[in-house]
Amino acid sequence: MAYVAVWTVVFTAMQVESGSEVALARGVSLLSHGRTADTIAHYRRLTQEDPERAVYQNELGYVLLRAGRAPEALEPLQRAAALDPDVAQTHNSLGAVHVQAGRFEDGVAALRRALALQPDYPEAQFNLAQLHDRGRGVPADPAEAARLYGAAAEQGHLGAQVNLGRLYRAGRGVERDDAEAVRWYRRAAERGQPIAQFNLAQMYAAGDGVEQDDVAAYLWYSVAAARLAADRRDASVAARTRAVDARDALARRMRPEDVAEAERQARAWTPAGH
Repeated sequence: MAYVAVWTVVFTAMQVESGSEVALARGVSLLSHGRTADTIAHYRRLTQEDPERAVYQNELGYVLLRAGRAPEALEPLQRAAALDPDVAQTHNSLGAVHVQAGRFEDGVAALRRALALQPDYPEAQFNLAQLHDRGRGVPADPAEAARLYGAAAEQGHLGAQVNLGRLYRAGRGVERDDAEAVRWYRRAAERGQPIAQFNLAQMYAAGDGVEQDDVAAYLWYSVAAARLAADRRDASVAARTRAVDARDALARRMRPEDVAEAERQARAWTPAGH
C-alpha cells in the first residue's frame, strides 16, 4: 500500500501547485483590467493564507510598487527575497523601492544582484543605467549608462531607447551621433512612446540626423500631444503643452496643404504592432 501513500502526496502537491497557478492568474487578470486596488487586496489575502510562498510576497510588492506605494512594497519584497533569494524580479523591485526612498547604494546593490541572477534583464539594466547616468549610489559614469541603456534598448525597452537616443544626441558617454539618436527615438516613437515622439519631431524640424521635414515634424508633435493627453500627471501635462506649442509654431511656417497632409497622417497613425 506504500505506493498509494506516495501517489496521494504527489496528487496533493499537484493540487497545491495548481491552486497557486490559478491564484496568480487571477491576480494577473485583475491587474490587466486596471483593477489595481482589487489586485492588491487579492495578493494581500494570498500572503495571509500562505505567508511562506515567496511568489505571493513578490507579486504583492510588485503591484504596490507599480501603484506608487513603494514604502508599503518594501516589507513583502524583503520577505520574498528571504524566502527565495534567487528571483531577479524581486531584487529589481527592491532596487526600485530603495531608489525611490533615496537609499541609492542599496538600490545599486539590489539591481546588481538582479543582473547577476539574470544578466539580460532589461528592466534591471535600465534601472541601473539611470543610477550610473545620474551618479546616484555610484560615481556618474555615462559610458556605463550608455552600455546598459544599449543592452536594454536592443531588447525593446522603450525608456532605454529614449535615453540612449538622448545620450547620442548629447554625445554623453558615446560619440555624438544625431543619426543614431534619430534611430533610437524612432524605434520608441513608432511603438507609441510620447517623449521619443516629441524628440523625433524636434530632429525632423531642425534637420538634425535626418533630412529636414516639416510634415514629419508636425506629425510627430501631434501624435506626442495626443498620447500625452490622457496622462494628467503634471510632467505629462507640461510635456503636452510643449508639443502643442511647438507644433503650432511649426504650422506658421508651413503651407496649408502641408499642414493638412500632416494632420491626415497624424489621424491615421497607429503604434507599430497594433
